[in-house]
Amino acid sequence: MMQEMKPELRFEGFDDTWEQRKLGELATIVTGSTPPTADAENYGGSFPFVSPADISESRFVSSTQTTLSEKGFGLGRFVPAQASLFVCIGSSVGKVGQVREGVVTNQQINAVIPGIELTADFTYSLLEHCSPRVKAQAGTQAVPIVNKASFADTDVAIPSLGEQARIGSTLTQLDNLITLHQREYDKLLTTKQSLLQKMFPKAGETEPELRFDGFEGPWGSKKLGELVTKVTQKNRDMAVTETFTNSAEFGIVSQLDFFDHDVAREESIGGYFVVQPEDFVYNPRISSMAPVGPINRNRLGRAGVMSPLYTVFRPGDAIYNAYLEHFFEASGWHDYMQLNGNSGARSDRFSISDSVFFEMPIPYPSIAEQTEIANVLERLGNLISLRAQELEKLKQIKSGLLQRMFVCSSRRSAS
Repeated sequence: MMQEMKPELRFEGFDDTWEQRKLGELATIVTGSTPPTADAENYGGSFPFVSPADISESRFVSSTQTTLSEKGFGLGRFVPAQASLFVCIGSSVGKVGQVREGVVTNQQINAVIPGIELTADFTYSLLEHCSPRVKAQAGTQAVPIVNKASFADTDVAIPSLGEQARIGSTLTQLDNLITLHQREYDKLLTTKQSLLQKMFPKAGETEPELRFDGFEGPWGSKKLGELVTKVTQKNRDMAVTETFTNSAEFGIVSQLDFFDHDVAREESIGGYFVVQPEDFVYNPRISSMAPVGPINRNRLGRAGVMSPLYTVFRPGDAIYNAYLEHFFEASGWHDYMQLNGNSGARSDRFSISDSVFFEMPIPYPSIAEQTEIANVLERLGNLISLRAQELEKLKQIKSGLLQRMFVCSSRRSAS
């Protein structure tokens, strides 16, 4: 007997019970393989080839091109337009995409080609909804995998074709809106990175490529140690209890927010440095985002403590805080660090002595020009943050709709 299943949120005019089926009964599932390289002259041209790297957060994949032999069709790798893709092997297992045109895929992807009981757009959203449940089947082995038989045996719930069309259309429009916001956000990030490179002088030069009207002439240069004071105050009296960390991606944040728990032991923070609002912190831990370690400003508006592994310094009146912050956002200072320091005994940490660190040359225009540069970059940064919040809100709306517009299967899929 079919169990009655209805979603929490429905369009007006639809009240039928959804039907529970196996995914493999509703769609043709095609597992790809890496195509052979062959001359287009011998085999009839090239076709878009999709790997998991081509499947991003955007709904439609942007595929690369490779040469596919006609033999490839016999191997069943060809996937028609509008089919959905599900990564079933590897670190990105569970990622879902949809193709606008016919493509071929590699062996890490199961393509889902809907039959007559499924609409293409609904199928994509259905896979998104099911992804966490299917991904759980992959296990925790070194190479996670959801085999084709298990994937085909996944229980799904479907409504009538008419209701599928409404759901698919609504979520497709939302996906398109998310994509537009993502592009705008990415464009703003690119613009900021370009300005950061152009608004500070390049190595060996005394003027930036881009300058505001009313400012001319060469910039000066001062050593970092002439502009800031190293902070050496320890938390001896335990007056400050919140521990900060300096993240290359997120800046200075509370350890509670970053790690979901306080990493530092309470008895150890008496030896930590006290970081006041507007202080700067250098973290010697290197990463792809911070090849010599990040330097960030405490924007939290409150004091915290940080491990002695960090270098903490406080700007004086001769430098505008926001200007110095954006200088460290750019990459011009990396050359000095790489010439005068090294990765040390630990490959994940950069090593440079304090005396050399504070000898770092800082390009030094007038305070008025510092302020103008900082204000422009601040406004752009605020706009980027606003766009990021809007994008996150749209993603949360979509996540909520996926939960409320679909029915969770009552039976556990076979493994």
